[in-house]
Amino acid sequence: MKKRLTAITLTLSLCLSLFLLTSCMSSEQQQIAKENEDASKTLAEEYLKSNYGGGTVNSLTCITYTGSLGNRKASEYVRAAVTAHDKDFYILINTKSEQCLDNYNTDKVKKAIEQRASDLLSGETPTEVTASIFSDSLSDSMKINDCEGYLSADDKTMEDIFASGAYSISVTCSYIDSEADFLSIDASAFIPESSNIKSCELTYKNYRNDALYRSNNSCDPYSLKSKLVSSFDGETGENTSSYSNYGAFSANGVDIYWDETKLSLDFSETEPVSQIRHEEYEGLIFTPKLDTAVDINYTVLDQQENGGELFLFFNSTNYGNYGILTDLKNTYNPNIIWKIDSSRTAPTQADFSFGHDSGSFTLGIYRGEEQSVIADFVDGFSEQK
Repeated sequence: MKKRLTAITLTLSLCLSLFLLTSCMSSEQQQIAKENEDASKTLAEEYLKSNYGGGTVNSLTCITYTGSLGNRKASEYVRAAVTAHDKDFYILINTKSEQCLDNYNTDKVKKAIEQRASDLLSGETPTEVTASIFSDSLSDSMKINDCEGYLSADDKTMEDIFASGAYSISVTCSYIDSEADFLSIDASAFIPESSNIKSCELTYKNYRNDALYRSNNSCDPYSLKSKLVSSFDGETGENTSSYSNYGAFSANGVDIYWDETKLSLDFSETEPVSQIRHEEYEGLIFTPKLDTAVDINYTVLDQQENGGELFLFFNSTNYGNYGILTDLKNTYNPNIIWKIDSSRTAPTQADFSFGHDSGSFTLGIYRGEEQSVIADFVDGFSEQK
């Protein structure tokens, strides 16, 4: 009964997905999808008989993708929901080449790969490890979630994946507030000497806290304390690594983040600029909201591109005001201004150009006031005197 309910659930899920996808497809593309599905049934049955002694084809769904004009198009790939040996799994069928892959052994293979990656950082257990495997027989446009994790029926173990030379692997290990030394990781030890793997990327992320880990925020300096990325190219044998260690500083309702391997920052309290005008905000005069601003002395450690990126997060106490970076050395454009509103509740990369290897600038929170209002106030004050 459980097996039957599982098969029914799979079928209903695939039918719903097919309905949602085809509702955005032209009738011509829907016809192509149907023809591909019809052609793949026999291929799926023959594949099951050859590799698993038989089985049941429960449903067939043509995989679609977004075309250059944003419309959904039918691919040559069909995903068959099948059952063999009391196990439900999928077969990915290329209707043009008639090549078939499946995910019967994928969970077992991924678990071994994930364990191998996490073992490289001794003494630490990751909060989460996720591995992705793509067959190199897939075109780049088909290396999407719908086509991830499909293996040849001959490749049943992690060792088979490394030896076959037919796959690309990526693994992400996530930690929370770990004190481990990520630089101690020898990523080259992940690849066996006899490996024929096409490419491999290992990513180790150390999140600041549990809430940021669960938020899935895409701004690394905001979410992470550190990150190591190691990439291996099987064709050249080259292994490259990059490491980032992210600093954080908070003042005046602003959180500041940067990569300490590329940029050195020192912070101190200072007085804000008393009055600022900007050509892009004609009619406004910016005056300090707070009595203090932050003086930031910087030294660029890495002259490569992005060597001087800053990331800012303005909290709700500053809504309706303006964050302004002032660099008096920059005579062309000394002030960079952000309007702080609901759209700035996510970390915001400061569009700030480091024109010097070292220097300083000021970050302050300002009110934007109509110039006429200030002029009327000054006139009225003069009349009272």
